[in-house]
Amino acid sequence: MGGKEITLKDVYLLMQNINTNLSEKIEKVEQSTQSLCKALQIGVSIVKEEVQILQEENKQLKSKLEKVEKRQKHNNLVFYGIKEEASENQHSLLETIVEITEQKLEIELKKSDFNDIFRLGKKSGSQSGHNRPILVSLISHIKRQEILRSGKKFKSTGIFVADDLSDSERKERKILIEGLKEARNNNKKASIKGNKLIIEGKEYTASNIPHAEQSTSTDYFSPPSPRKSTSAPTTPSPKEIEIEEEEEEIEEENNRPASIIPVKPQADKKKEEIKLKAKTTSTSSSGETPKKLTRSNSRPFKK
Repeated sequence: MGGKEITLKDVYLLMQNINTNLSEKIEKVEQSTQSLCKALQIGVSIVKEEVQILQEENKQLKSKLEKVEKRQKHNNLVFYGIKEEASENQHSLLETIVEITEQKLEIELKKSDFNDIFRLGKKSGSQSGHNRPILVSLISHIKRQEILRSGKKFKSTGIFVADDLSDSERKERKILIEGLKEARNNNKKASIKGNKLIIEGKEYTASNIPHAEQSTSTDYFSPPSPRKSTSAPTTPSPKEIEIEEEEEEIEEENNRPASIIPVKPQADKKKEEIKLKAKTTSTSSSGETPKKLTRSNSRPFKK
């Protein structure tokens, strides 16, 4: 035939050449894969670092926003339970607050004391019977505190005054109050100081209160508790307001300087009582009669 005869050796060499080429290609693919994996790992680590930085920045921004919101609400108060008239406007609303604070709290407010005043939320139908809360923004923080401290005078009138809290503060306060009520229902000594609940001397925050109803509702108009009636969702629980007022008074007393409220320890009082009793017994046993206070040895009476 004239063609070269293919031997077994030729086949072997051909197979060896093919294997060598395949090995080289596989090695190149593996090297490429390793390079891609390293690049991906570097990329993932960079993304993780960037995410952590963004999370930290987001946390700082939230903190700053909360501080700004608190500062904006620094001079604000929210009045609940004031009848809403169909024809009322900002001017009549202002006059209503001035009249109520003067008659019920004996605090005089002028128009110049107000920064802003308006009802919170959308106006509902005339047949709803809901009185929307009134947000009052004052110029003076001192005047605002005076009204808040005097809020207990509204008792039994159906009107309540409270802080204008941010969403996060309102959520925390709701949880703290639920924990406070639950502790007191279990005959435990409990009080709220700042953003902490103190039960039997132990401090708890809104995140770790035992068995507290951790409601996520932070709306002005939501009921204070699922166990409460929902007939008047625009008005907070009177008990809730009373607890807040009570805790504010306790906190205010605790923050006063000791020189303003001198209190003798119980042990000292007991010692004085024992000394006085011993002195009286000694005088009686010696037979001496205590001198009577007469006109001659006393200070002259004023005419």
